[in-house]
Amino acid sequence: MGIHGVELVVLLLMILVVAFASVAKRLETPYPIILVIGGLLLSLFPRSPHLELDPDIVFLVILPPLLFSAAYVTSWRDFRYNLGYRPEDYERWSDLSRHLMAVQRATILHLRNQNEINDEAARTLERELDLAEARSSLADPA
Repeated sequence: MGIHGVELVVLLLMILVVAFASVAKRLETPYPIILVIGGLLLSLFPRSPHLELDPDIVFLVILPPLLFSAAYVTSWRDFRYNLGYRPEDYERWSDLSRHLMAVQRATILHLRNQNEINDEAARTLERELDLAEARSSLADPA
């Protein structure tokens, strides 16, 4: 693909970004969500051009202006609020952690019953889960 092809692709991507941003505004949805969904939809086109980006260019040229613009419009009051401790968040994470450990324990038993892992491996995994549960119960402030 020549330089004119790359310019055309960049122009089309910029037009799509504007279109996705207007869709996000119309749907009253945060624009990064719509941009990610749009990017996923664009990646499904089989004949789209293959572009490779150098990671140095992304981290040194593209990312800093995006971070600066996001930081410039950040509500610092909301930012400080989100940094704070909220007991309801801890309870949700604690519940999720306990549920995931129960799923892991059930998976270990299932794998052992299906002879996918032997008893020694199952005991080792269960011991690690017991330690993780003990650590999480010690960290529980309630």
